[in-house]
Amino acid sequence: MKYVLIACMAGAFIVGWSIPAVFGQGAAANTYVVAHRTMQDGLPQSSVNDLLHTDDGFLWLATFGGLVRYDGATFTTFDRSNTPCMRSDRVLLLYGAQNGTLWASTEDGFLEFPPGGDCRLHVLTLDGQVYAPMRILEDRTGRMWLSVNGHVFMRSAGGFEQMEVSDDAALRRAALADTNGVWISHMKELLRTHGTQVVRVLDLSEQVNEFIVDFREHPAGSGSYFFATSGDGVLLYRNGGYTRFGTAQGLASRYTWKFENDRSGTLWAVSYDGLSWWNGTGFTRFDPVESNADLQITSLTEDEEGHLWIGTTNQGFIQVRPTIVRSITREQGITRDQMLSLTRLRDGTGLFSTNCGGLYEWRNGRATASTFNRYMANLCVWSVFQDSKNRIWVGSRLLYVTEDLNRPGHRFGEAEGLPETDVFAITEDREGRMWIGTFLGVFRYENGRFDRFSMDDGLSYNDTRAFHEDRQGRMWVGTSAGLNVIEQDRVRQIPLTREGPQPYVRSFHEEPDGTLWVGTYGNGLFRIRGEAVVNIRRSQGLFDDIVSHLIPDGVGYLWMGSNRGIARVAMDELHAVADGTATELRAQSFATADGMAVAETNGGFQPNAYIDPQGLIHFPTVRGVAVVDTRRAGDLPQPPPVRITRLVSGQDELPLTAGISLPYTRAFLEIHYAALAFRDADQVRFRYMLEGIDAGWHDAGDRRSALFTRLPPGTYTFLVSAKSNGSTWNPEPARFSITVVPPFWQTIGFRLLVFAALLAAGFTTYTIRVRALTKANELQRKFTEQVIAGQEQERRRIASDLHDGLGQQIMVIKNRAEAAKNDLSNPDATGRQLDAILDSAMDSIRDVRTISHNLRPMHLEKFGLTEALESMCDDLRRTTTLDWSHHIDPLDGVLTPNDEIHFYRVIQEATRNILKHARAGSASVMVRRTANRVEATIWDDGVGFEPGRDHEASTGLGFTGMRERVGYLGGSLDIRSTPGEGTTLRILLTT
Repeated sequence: MKYVLIACMAGAFIVGWSIPAVFGQGAAANTYVVAHRTMQDGLPQSSVNDLLHTDDGFLWLATFGGLVRYDGATFTTFDRSNTPCMRSDRVLLLYGAQNGTLWASTEDGFLEFPPGGDCRLHVLTLDGQVYAPMRILEDRTGRMWLSVNGHVFMRSAGGFEQMEVSDDAALRRAALADTNGVWISHMKELLRTHGTQVVRVLDLSEQVNEFIVDFREHPAGSGSYFFATSGDGVLLYRNGGYTRFGTAQGLASRYTWKFENDRSGTLWAVSYDGLSWWNGTGFTRFDPVESNADLQITSLTEDEEGHLWIGTTNQGFIQVRPTIVRSITREQGITRDQMLSLTRLRDGTGLFSTNCGGLYEWRNGRATASTFNRYMANLCVWSVFQDSKNRIWVGSRLLYVTEDLNRPGHRFGEAEGLPETDVFAITEDREGRMWIGTFLGVFRYENGRFDRFSMDDGLSYNDTRAFHEDRQGRMWVGTSAGLNVIEQDRVRQIPLTREGPQPYVRSFHEEPDGTLWVGTYGNGLFRIRGEAVVNIRRSQGLFDDIVSHLIPDGVGYLWMGSNRGIARVAMDELHAVADGTATELRAQSFATADGMAVAETNGGFQPNAYIDPQGLIHFPTVRGVAVVDTRRAGDLPQPPPVRITRLVSGQDELPLTAGISLPYTRAFLEIHYAALAFRDADQVRFRYMLEGIDAGWHDAGDRRSALFTRLPPGTYTFLVSAKSNGSTWNPEPARFSITVVPPFWQTIGFRLLVFAALLAAGFTTYTIRVRALTKANELQRKFTEQVIAGQEQERRRIASDLHDGLGQQIMVIKNRAEAAKNDLSNPDATGRQLDAILDSAMDSIRDVRTISHNLRPMHLEKFGLTEALESMCDDLRRTTTLDWSHHIDPLDGVLTPNDEIHFYRVIQEATRNILKHARAGSASVMVRRTANRVEATIWDDGVGFEPGRDHEASTGLGFTGMRERVGYLGGSLDIRSTPGEGTTLRILLTT
């Protein structure tokens, strides 16, 4: 979508949103934006033959590609592929009836779309030929009338019937007196209905050469009658005489299609070559876009937000939106448009400083380079200010003061105590002293000399960007690294945050009660009231955490400039959020779509923005000056209405009714919804809730659909709400009910049947249960026997190790000791025996350690579970021929000491199984720890087995013991194996 800013800036701004009303006041100034929507934005076809804004809030478009519904963001097309009643996609004309029915005239049939019902096709024929209505009218009783190829049709119980036109004088008088009838333009005649009859009232054959295509009394009841013709312009009958209006009288074209009235009552003439509006004495042409020979107008309508919508023959449609923002850019005389500091002089001149482009003076809608630029050594101007003595201060790399911008004035220097440095902020206190904020700190000018305040005096940082003198005469100083206050020549830092660096302060606003608001670069907005400091951020509804400007408009709103645009908030809402009585702030924003040349404002310089007596706030931006007319801003927007637009279950489209019913086997539902906000549709936010399942709202952001899968049987209510730029959440969400029909086994009848069956089968169930328990006890007994057998086997192994290993070593020591004792006379022999005894003792020690390690690993006792597992895996890698890899996350303290040994034994048993049975080439042990669980994976690429079929492998004592240990730990053991492809054990413990 392309936005084109159209701004005529030859005079002052005009109050009011209505474009014709503004022009009607004779002003040549107004600001509005134009959005052009084409097939690239989703239109099925670029021809928009008619537009209609219906009471339900949607915008409807008649195109040669079908009937299109638009909600501000999404196009929904109804054509022959999805609408059974349509015989042609070429839609020509639209009409919204009093009862909410939408009528669409096509090249092959007249379509009726009743609210909440199926569409119906009406075929209108004359001499066997199908015709499309050219005019659709409805009288006050709801009776419908059609003009079809020079004939009149009336809606009847059987459809539409062709009517005869009467010339009866008595009927004419009755029709003219009947306020319920309608006017029908007919060829070169004007007809009037009376009940179910039609009478000829006026013949204009002598006044016009072309056909009359539309008729309107304007204003209603005034006796002024306008006739639109197909080639003779507009004919006005008033006070017994006729006046013709053509292009010379302001009409866009003498080929006029129709008349439309907007919400303000203005009469529009829609013609092939453009739009014109009646200003009371003649027509004024309205050209929302640049002249384009290919742009041909077909239709016009207005929505509830005051936007005009214009249909074209081959370029889609155009949205014309009044805006309160305009931009002063190069078109108004600025050649260097990166603005820094702005101030308004007492004579009404706006003085703009630029980033190295000098000064500009703004008068009468034009910007001119200031003569003072000739006298400055540096045109990078950071600050401009006019003091109480009408002197103009200009800060760049040097500081200047002059009483006349056409004269050089005075340049300050070292002689007065001001070194050469960048000057970013200038202000004057109530005693007439000048305060200069520079890169080197604060300089106060008094009696021809400068006094300096810097970090040496307690300033939080020297780079000074903003000043504010409060009611008590204290000077608040904002730097790029903190807030300070200077009182009686003493500097005191005011901390805004408790942690981290102090914010970059850019702007101030003080309320009459002394409450101070501080805008920062990136830290949002701060309220200082007494000693209490409260911070408001984007998370609480602030438009941006960069607040470069704070300007009150005098009617309860505070305006802010940021890097994302300009925004306003209500002061009472700011206080409510700061006091904690509200959680969210409404902020209405304005950016490029509202008329700004660029969204980013420039800050960090003072004075940085100003409001003039007409309520126009001037903000510096990186491309010119953005001017906001606060008088036309009105109240904050109302929440947009929300509509359910589409229901989909699986592949089926469901009808949009108050409620739907789904079988439990198809409890899949996709709900599409829309918010009818045509201004800033991309900023609309949604939330939804399914009552019966959700405990609160889901924030959907800008997503326009909700998806529910596997809804359990029950009855639910779906609610969806929306909020737009600057509005609250809509308190009346769209809603509809959903019933998921339960399966027959969840019905009351089936439950009664089951209950009876349960009573009848109670004894059988009891018997089966007893048998199951008996079988389980038998299995438990066998498992216990296996465990006992395993324990006995382990005892025999330990006894064998003690007897065959340690016992033999002790016996050797005993025999060597006796031999040494018997041979004490031979020192050499005794020494040899002692050496042998020493070797045997060392072997015994190793055997004891081995047996002890098998009973309780030493590393587990001394160093913890992590080290024990690492040691086990290192031993496996060193002492086996397998390619072992491992990774152990830190586990110490995760399990109790008793649980650690069980976990260790499970890993140990798993690795033994690999060594004994797997015949693997590679294996790994991986132990991972997360916030609330421990997961171990032991893998090998060995022979594997079939867990379901290989009973011995699946239920052997090793796996059974591991399962028992893991079960004791409250975890799960998953064994996956395939013959020839190895085995994977996955142990999962919850900590």
